[in-house]
Amino acid sequence: MNKSFSVKLTLPCIADIELIAQSSLDQLKTIVGFSVDKLDQAKILITEAIINAVEYRTSEENQIFVEFDFKKNELFMIIRDTGHGFTIQDNSKSNLENRIEHGEFRGWGLSIMKSLSDDFSIESDENGTIIRIYLRLID
Repeated sequence: MNKSFSVKLTLPCIADIELIAQSSLDQLKTIVGFSVDKLDQAKILITEAIINAVEYRTSEENQIFVEFDFKKNELFMIIRDTGHGFTIQDNSKSNLENRIEHGEFRGWGLSIMKSLSDDFSIESDENGTIIRIYLRLID
């Protein structure tokens, strides 16, 4: 599909809500026509971002705003939450090796998102967190 379009979701900050975003990507794949591998990649990315928002919410009134922007063979995903934000940790290779060495096996979501996306950025403050992900849909 050569058309550009956007899909926006407003999700409650509750357990398993990432399944709604995954289902949306399943349906969008049939419209846009990207590969199963890219679909799986996008689903992992969106799942990690939403699970983080749910896990670090300040209340169930918090919301998660998801936007899928399709432009030719590209997918831009923006995930924004209304939580309290957090300090972004050093995700360099040396820090990750140190975390493994010390038995820290949680907190890999941002590293996973960075490694699976073609471009990744994150901003976080006391008003919430915004994650921007870019994914090429054709290798």
